[in-house]
Amino acid sequence: LLVIHALLAGRLALRSTVAAGLCVALILAGIEWRNGLISAYVSDIIELVGMNTGALVPRILTVLSVKFDVVAAAGALLLLLFWRGRDAFAAELGQAWREKSLHALQNILDTPWFWLLSLLLAGIVFETQNTGSHEFILIWPAILLVFRTMPMPWQRRDALALMLIAATALPTPISVLHRAIRTVASAPGYEALQVPLLGPIGRVSAKPDIMRQSRAMLSHYPAARASYERFAKSGVLPSYILFSEIDFQVSWLVSVQQAAEAIRAYEQSNGKFFRRIVTLDFVDPLPVILQRVPLADMSIGNDPTRTLAKLGAHVISEIASADAILLPLCPVTEARNAIAQAYAPSLAGRRLVALTPCFNMLVKD
Repeated sequence: LLVIHALLAGRLALRSTVAAGLCVALILAGIEWRNGLISAYVSDIIELVGMNTGALVPRILTVLSVKFDVVAAAGALLLLLFWRGRDAFAAELGQAWREKSLHALQNILDTPWFWLLSLLLAGIVFETQNTGSHEFILIWPAILLVFRTMPMPWQRRDALALMLIAATALPTPISVLHRAIRTVASAPGYEALQVPLLGPIGRVSAKPDIMRQSRAMLSHYPAARASYERFAKSGVLPSYILFSEIDFQVSWLVSVQQAAEAIRAYEQSNGKFFRRIVTLDFVDPLPVILQRVPLADMSIGNDPTRTLAKLGAHVISEIASADAILLPLCPVTEARNAIAQAYAPSLAGRRLVALTPCFNMLVKD
């Protein structure tokens, strides 16, 4: 969207754009000719878009609600700029229509309010798949452009625009500063997580009471497994935001540490070495942690509702070739059951090993 806008507004020369496009096309064609990566990528993207189309509108609403402060202020600033420049906009639009003038069209598109509109729309669409990842700093260049085009010294009528510029730009740095100060102030009282095998993944600290809660839940999940299986069958989580809760994330890291230790112990006691290991969960860090070979055709981020498409024969064969397949149990959830069900054709002919209270392992006899 932004490149098209820049091209139509005359900020990018057509000749340079075409030349850059041809260079990229030649590079992509070479990659495609060598290993078919580009067509495979496009195919996956089309499949994922088809799986996520129904979730686009709800996620747009989520973005608008989560970042309502910035989006509302930017929207109000956009309306104010358009209203103040409506006469000039109408005149330039009429001139462009009468004269069929590309230059007049560029003058319309290369205005602060039009850039703010493009950047705001691009930010909303981007955030539908990456909620909270860029905090709408994408619109800051347009805000700066609006600020620079205001007359100096500022007049009384500019007070509203200045207020809306501040309301759009300030929430993000203030929020970041607030969180940073809280982190620095409270960090001395935090407890570091002892998971040495996890390396950088395990560089986590939390409040002592959260650590106690996570340790308690690691004991509770196996003991109350039947209850969590009933939750999974009913299609609900024990907590609506379970996967976002800090104590769950801490307990998950500890369970992965325990699984890595148990795999090494099992290999040592049974004279085995699992070269290819896979965990049927949303993420699978064990190949990295244990420095083993990851599976090439395994989806990165197994989400039954968004990314786990129908598996082809090559994927089933790839999973079946793994030396060890881990099934997470802390807790059992509908999503984890759905992932296991999707990969069920790859699990036949294996022996079940109770690896840890939080993981079962399927191995070849």
